[in-house]
Amino acid sequence: MLTQRGRLWLDGASRTVKKAFAGLFTKAGRRRRHDEQAYRRAEDSKDAVQRNSEDSFPASDPPAWTSGVKRG
Repeated sequence: MLTQRGRLWLDGASRTVKKAFAGLFTKAGRRRRHDEQAYRRAEDSKDAVQRNSEDSFPASDPPAWTSGVKRG
């Protein structure tokens, strides 16, 4: 037999579990997982150069403009 405190704990635990797994069984949750999988597939299909260049942009400041004329 559960005490009042035990029942409250069990109710809270069951609500937490329901919230955690709710996205697995709803249409919105399936859609979100499908979108995440499509995004991962798109990221995986990029070549290494493109992926690394996107991660490092902008790598540095552009070079300063010089006319080649010495001044001063």
